[in-house]
Amino acid sequence: MVEVRIAQFRACLVVFLLIFSAQYLFWTQARLANAFLPLTLVTAVLALAFSVFVLINHRRKHPVKVTLLAILSIGIDATLVVLPVSLFFSVAENPHITETHTAILNQPSVFAMYLLVVASGLRFRETARFGIAVNGFLILCLMLIEKIRAQTPEGLDPIASLAIRQHFLLLISSALLAWLISTHTRTTTLKAAETALQATVDGLTGVYNRHHLRDQLESLCAQKDITLHLLMTDVDHFKSVNDELGHLMGDRVLVEIARRLQTALRPGDLLARYGGEEFCVVLSNLDDELAQGVGERLRQEIHKHPIEDRTISVSVGLSRWDGAEPLSHLLDRADKALYQAKEAGRNQVVARWPSADT
Repeated sequence: MVEVRIAQFRACLVVFLLIFSAQYLFWTQARLANAFLPLTLVTAVLALAFSVFVLINHRRKHPVKVTLLAILSIGIDATLVVLPVSLFFSVAENPHITETHTAILNQPSVFAMYLLVVASGLRFRETARFGIAVNGFLILCLMLIEKIRAQTPEGLDPIASLAIRQHFLLLISSALLAWLISTHTRTTTLKAAETALQATVDGLTGVYNRHHLRDQLESLCAQKDITLHLLMTDVDHFKSVNDELGHLMGDRVLVEIARRLQTALRPGDLLARYGGEEFCVVLSNLDDELAQGVGERLRQEIHKHPIEDRTISVSVGLSRWDGAEPLSHLLDRADKALYQAKEAGRNQVVARWPSADT
């Protein structure tokens, strides 16, 4: 989205470029057309073509990789900036060639500097002000040098005066646009992140939700040579907690259980709230004995210390994916193991392996 915004601004900038170039041709009575008009057109077409390419790909939902797009965008803008600076300092000092001096400031590649102003407002994010200030300072220095070199005994050349005024206004508008776009982009990104977070995280406990659990299980099952275990836990007698302590206290119990489960797991393990007072844990690349040990550790982590002055226990059902079966079979087998743990007296871990269902 950042590069799309920059592409939109780059396309608009081409319009400014052609308008300003037409003004210069009018002021110089076309004396500079042979030298600078081809460069103006080539640069404008290049910038416009790249911007259109970015926008079309974005609309077709087949965007180029963000990293590649950023490299190409920065490369084009930076290349267009180098040209006017090198050309500016290569012009011989000659007070009689004021048209050449003033025309350099109107080079189409100078406009790429304004793209960098906008780009810094987007790409630098938190340091957008710093990026805008640095690029703005460079453009102001270029205008100051142009003013000094275009100064004549009769005063400032009218063409140079027009160029400096135009570029000063464009600099201010570019900095303002960069700040507005960067603010809009950050707001849009934040809203998208919040939406994605709500779609994958349980609002009460802060762990993953059931939808994300299934997505992750499907992704893991698509991998080759992976050992996958599923632990399904359920809080024992949770209805009595709600009835005796209230639903608000019941929510606090669930939050604390989720925290303890997450603390007892490895960084790569996945914890999700499956529904109500049920939680699921996905373990990868463990053998059956170690997976059962993890289930026992989770059970003890919940039971060893009271929660809200009440001893809480969980029942745990454990199963292993056989490597070829549908995902629903794994979930069903873990659920049956959990039911067996509750039937056997609760507060224990029961494993049910694929061979048990064959």
